[in-house]
Amino acid sequence: MAGLKFALAGLFVLGGTGLPASADHHMESSADAGKSSPLKSIAGSVMIVSDIDATAGFLTDELGMSLVRTADTERYRETILTAGPEGGASLVLIQMLEGESSVGPARVIFNTSDAPAVSAALKAAGYTVTVDRPTFVLANDADGNSFEFIQR
Repeated sequence: MAGLKFALAGLFVLGGTGLPASADHHMESSADAGKSSPLKSIAGSVMIVSDIDATAGFLTDELGMSLVRTADTERYRETILTAGPEGGASLVLIQMLEGESSVGPARVIFNTSDAPAVSAALKAAGYTVTVDRPTFVLANDADGNSFEFIQR
């Protein structure tokens, strides 16, 4: 399973998206066609985890994400990962060392070339797989974060 590569589709933090948990949803609006946006891209998303070494290890060793950088402070540890080409969205893992985070559970959505292999890796690592289809996998970690994988 090591070295499995996938592209980061998008990152959403729970609590404000209102998006369904289905890979079949599409958002289109003809009213927005032709409007320019000052936004360039999604820079990343933050996920609070209780064991940053285990989470980062699984995402890099088993799913092929790349380490961008790490930083440790007295209050928290931070690891930044990416799944796509340089300039793509990053996943920022935070482990609080003191105090509590104001960030709630996250939902991260990935594109993958092999959903069954991702499902097997998630199960082997102890993640709870709640939806396991040939082209769509949804799993949760022990911290309440959700991982969605769509095979494209």
